[in-house]
Amino acid sequence: MERNTTLDLIKFFAIVGVVIIHTKPFYGNEIGIILNSISRSAVPFFFIVSGYLFTKKFNKDISRYGKQIVKLSKLYLSWYMVYMVYDIYMLVTRNTDKTMFENIYQYAHDNLNVINIIYYASGTSGYQLWYLPTLILSIIILTVFLSVNRLTHLLIGSLILHLFGIIGESYTFIFEFWFQIREVMFFGLFYTTLGAFIAKKEKTFYTFLKAKHYLKLSLVFLLIQVVERSILISKFGESISDDYVFSTIFSSLFLFLFALLSPGIGKNSILTKVGENAVGIFVIHILVMRIGDSIFKDIEDIVGYITWNLLYTPIIVIISYLLYLLIQKSKKQIYVLRQYRK
Repeated sequence: MERNTTLDLIKFFAIVGVVIIHTKPFYGNEIGIILNSISRSAVPFFFIVSGYLFTKKFNKDISRYGKQIVKLSKLYLSWYMVYMVYDIYMLVTRNTDKTMFENIYQYAHDNLNVINIIYYASGTSGYQLWYLPTLILSIIILTVFLSVNRLTHLLIGSLILHLFGIIGESYTFIFEFWFQIREVMFFGLFYTTLGAFIAKKEKTFYTFLKAKHYLKLSLVFLLIQVVERSILISKFGESISDDYVFSTIFSSLFLFLFALLSPGIGKNSILTKVGENAVGIFVIHILVMRIGDSIFKDIEDIVGYITWNLLYTPIIVIISYLLYLLIQKSKKQIYVLRQYRK
């Protein structure tokens, strides 16, 4: 299957959106709300892309299923360990009243359990890692339903759960959940299944509307998304700023369909190349933010509020991208050395 460069190009903007959600530029004012609201389509878009690509590979060779799960699991566990080591180091250096072993025990006792590690990816400062176990578990469930040819049932069921999740977190005046919906059953499974459904019914989407119509619809629903979240924030306050809304479903869906029908945009573009490595920026950018926190504060004092809010997100994206490329290059060199020694 030839690489869709439009997907990579949009993945670039999507990963910038993910970083925006975490760096929170212009937090607390209208510009910040608009940026945050638009960025909310990013993670659903990544789930849709993953579900689509996995199903395409699954159709050709079911043995790829296991390889995909192992690959994602290695990525997740390795970066979970990185953030855990970083957290323990920070705890030991700051909490000098206790011994190193006492600090490690306290950290493990307070944060590390099976549910945190396998399901929620919580327990470390790498809170963005929740995406990976959610995707892994979503793919496992998706594989079962693909195997028994019940994809439509899964799509309907996961949509119902997702709608309940949106209401329970964003529309709390109806009812309220006591847990985050950003997990498998109430979030990731629906978007992953949606991507799989598109892969199965691809010809239908090609003939239903033209690419430019899908683009216009995605822009319309992005605008609705901004309005919907703005109304909720004005009514319930900034606590809603971490949540998703109904229009997110349509903005991310139509954006993906536009990319699917326009596969050649951004070819040979640097933005497309960065988009190819979006997963690297995703796993590492929180660590960059944590390590550089004190330095970044000093820079903000020098350049001023407006300039820093314009520069902070691009700086995090660029550093994370370059650091990820360095890690990948180092891994290749280590592999070559091992082969040479053999």
